[in-house]
Amino acid sequence: MKRARVLPILLLALCLSWPSSSTITALEPPPAKSALGLADILAWKSISSAIVSDDGKWLAYRLSPVEGDSEVVVRQVQGDKEYRFGCGEGGGADLAFSDDSAWAAFSIAPTRKEAAQLKKQKKPLQNKVSILELATGKTSEVPKIRRFAFSGATSGWLALHRYAPESQLPEKDRPKGSDLILRELTTGAELNVGNVAEFSFDKPGRWIAWSVDALEQAGNGIVARNLQTGLVLPLDSGKAAFERLGWTETGDALAALRGVEDKAFSDKLYSLVAFTGFEAGKPVKTTYDPAGDKTFPAGMSLSPHRAPAWLDDRSGVLFGIRSPKKKGDEKPEAKAAEAKEEKAGDKPKAEADKTELDPEEKPDLVLWHYQDKRLQSQQQVEEDRDKQFSFLSMYRPAERKFVRLATDAIRDVTASPRSRWAVGTDDSAYELGGSLDGRRYQDVYAIDVKTGESKLAAKKVRWFSGASPDGSRLLYYQDGHYFVFDAGAGQASNITQGVPTSFVDDRDDHNVVKPPAPSLGWTKDGRSVLLSDGWDLWLVPAAGGSATNLTLTGRKEQVRYQRRLVLDRDEIGLDPDKPMLVAFQGEWTKKNGIARVQPGKAGAEALLWDDASFSRVMKAKNADVFVYTRETHNQPPDLHAAGPSLKDGRKLTSLDAQVAKYDWSAGRMLIDFKPDEKTIKA
Repeated sequence: MKRARVLPILLLALCLSWPSSSTITALEPPPAKSALGLADILAWKSISSAIVSDDGKWLAYRLSPVEGDSEVVVRQVQGDKEYRFGCGEGGGADLAFSDDSAWAAFSIAPTRKEAAQLKKQKKPLQNKVSILELATGKTSEVPKIRRFAFSGATSGWLALHRYAPESQLPEKDRPKGSDLILRELTTGAELNVGNVAEFSFDKPGRWIAWSVDALEQAGNGIVARNLQTGLVLPLDSGKAAFERLGWTETGDALAALRGVEDKAFSDKLYSLVAFTGFEAGKPVKTTYDPAGDKTFPAGMSLSPHRAPAWLDDRSGVLFGIRSPKKKGDEKPEAKAAEAKEEKAGDKPKAEADKTELDPEEKPDLVLWHYQDKRLQSQQQVEEDRDKQFSFLSMYRPAERKFVRLATDAIRDVTASPRSRWAVGTDDSAYELGGSLDGRRYQDVYAIDVKTGESKLAAKKVRWFSGASPDGSRLLYYQDGHYFVFDAGAGQASNITQGVPTSFVDDRDDHNVVKPPAPSLGWTKDGRSVLLSDGWDLWLVPAAGGSATNLTLTGRKEQVRYQRRLVLDRDEIGLDPDKPMLVAFQGEWTKKNGIARVQPGKAGAEALLWDDASFSRVMKAKNADVFVYTRETHNQPPDLHAAGPSLKDGRKLTSLDAQVAKYDWSAGRMLIDFKPDEKTIKA
């Protein structure tokens, strides 16, 4: 009896002493982390096209693998609401918020699988657009859309431009117009406008203008619609192509080009058509046809490669001019390609595809003549730029005067709508030498936009740093100092000779004599420039006077204040009356941070400072909401959001989850920094 009772007791004890499944799991070693393979690299996701809504409540970005389909993510900055949508494979997605922050829209490309199938079928790859109502999450998709845009500040409309329909006509005879859908966002009502080649909203959102390009140019012209009243105004029409529509910043004026065919030329001949007075609802037309102007250079026409632009004071319109190609001047290969296209256009597409031959193999031999000022490789890189080059010019309606700003002697000229003076550069005397030894010099000129007369600002300048917002002052660097040329006075002055620091970059190890520390731009009033001495940032008056060390302690504390962070996409220069954010780095610790400089207060206040890199700093237009990325050697650049102090940033993305499953290096200390001794131990 006793032996019979002992056996169940032993079995019970054995069961109680046997480890449970949870105990076994706990004793097992954690799964080994894998090494990063090629497939993992191709699947690795990164963030691009990040934007924040104007009210600071929403963030949108594209999340893409190195190879494969992407998705668009739209999420709340403070809350947890998030929307995700597949957006196909390809480059950066068009992604936008409406100005009232109520809507988002983005392009959707074909998926990788769909794209491969369409290519196999020789069908075009076309995008569609998704429209998202942020409050509800409701979406609607519109197929076959090549471009979309919200209606500026009013935010009530969305324009959706369809792809042009397929045509058997030769390319030069095909109409460029296609359907334009105007959707009223609150109601969903749509207005379809046919044969639209281009469209453009003015920035305030009161008007939309579009050009019509129809078959055989039937009804071609420019039309404007008042988005508030629905009034439609035909602005110009004719047997012509209307191109390069452009509004002024305030939306009170519009400019465009009008191109017509000429039997003597293979290129269209262009004239200017411009309008003012939209604020009164009665636009006034101004035209300029160079064919009727004896002062216009013979054999030239307006260029379609540069959009016309009104000056801010409406005294003139900027545009480019070029020499159009005459018939018979085309290269033999261009003529052959055109003839082949016309011949293929007469046949059904399937038959044309069958008869198409592979391009003839050509020897890949690069020839360079010793008198060529540019190396052949550089000519190849700049080929498209050369083809689209135009000489900057202006028409002044009040005087009915054509003014040529760029000439054969001074070809490269730039001006903005704010410019009283244009800036010209000429490197012809130094181009060959620069191609051979890399030392590129240029002569710099100030050009009066009223008369076209030029003044030599500086000769043989290697470092030209740009003009003030109105073009009246030009900044350049020579022999260890920065100089400003005053275009009105016609004189240059050394603006850094009295500053108690050096603006020579002593860290540059190139074979260059006295290279400059960087200049960081002009103030918006053009009175001062922001310069770096490699340690601190200095505000230096352009007309002379005492310079101000804004960051104050960079050299003393061995911290390099590197650059100003531009937060306003529309700014024309630094506003010295507003706080300024700057990026900085420790010379020995290699820590990075973001600091704030307050107007009228010396020194910089560190907002972020860590063993990390901070970048992509954005600010909501109408709210004190900042978004930035934080990145370390083992943490990908995730997006964070914070208030004006940038403290306690809230992490909005989770790229770092990708790192957890891989055997990631912990890094190695290369520098041992001791504040007192500043020793380096490698």
